[in-house]
Amino acid sequence: MSILQIDSTTDGREDVAAAPYRKGDRIRAVSPEGTAYTVRVERVVPTDSGEFNVIGAVVSPRRFRSHLLTTMVGADGYGPAVLPVA
Repeated sequence: MSILQIDSTTDGREDVAAAPYRKGDRIRAVSPEGTAYTVRVERVVPTDSGEFNVIGAVVSPRRFRSHLLTTMVGADGYGPAVLPVA
């Protein structure tokens, strides 16, 4: 593969901000009903709008441990009812 082929396969996201979370980080999400979930981040994917799609595994409350959560956050790590765990 030549350098020209490699350059043509990039998707032009050199100006994307650094992801606010890494794999293994913890976030807290609150449902509309008021239930708070602690989530271990598994994957962070940048979107074209400059936000990030966060996919994580619920670790608390215990009865939801087999569930996954997906949410959108801004470059600062905050989103609707989502904040980093201190």
